[in-house]
Amino acid sequence: MIGGIATFYISHYRYYPVAFVNSKPILARDLSNIAESAFGFYLKAFDTYKKQPISEVDAQKLLKEVKRATLEKLIEEKILSDEIASRFGGEFQVLIDKKLQAVENGNLQQAASGLYGLGFAEFRKTVLEPEARRELLAETFKSKNENFGEWLKSAKQNASVFVLIPGFAWQGMTLEIKN
Repeated sequence: MIGGIATFYISHYRYYPVAFVNSKPILARDLSNIAESAFGFYLKAFDTYKKQPISEVDAQKLLKEVKRATLEKLIEEKILSDEIASRFGGEFQVLIDKKLQAVENGNLQQAASGLYGLGFAEFRKTVLEPEARRELLAETFKSKNENFGEWLKSAKQNASVFVLIPGFAWQGMTLEIKN
């Protein structure tokens, strides 16, 4: 009975992995939340600028590309998080919070909700913090006269990435849609 409850909980709340990056999981919940938010944003933009509804076929293609781009970004974030942990240890969250204080305001909170359909805490976690971590790491590389782009390219090539969802494959440095 406990196994059944656990299985329901894991599947219902999407606490199962969709990929592993250097043995660290990316959960379906994270992929779904971010991809759904991005997809909603693109649909709003499409409706605003094209002035006609998107076809079902185009919507499915867009959704698949949004999932691909989102998963690729999550894979990259896992690679970056390993480097951040080794360079900054536990103090990086303080540095991230300091960096984000400058941009967090009421307008941003309203925009997060209106454009992405996310509460501000979720927007901060999924959009602002990953970007701040990336900037912090890039600044550290620059201050030591190291090339962040070259390091990231090498780190992606050397990463152990296993994608568990059908229709996608890791190709050394990028996530591709399989036909």
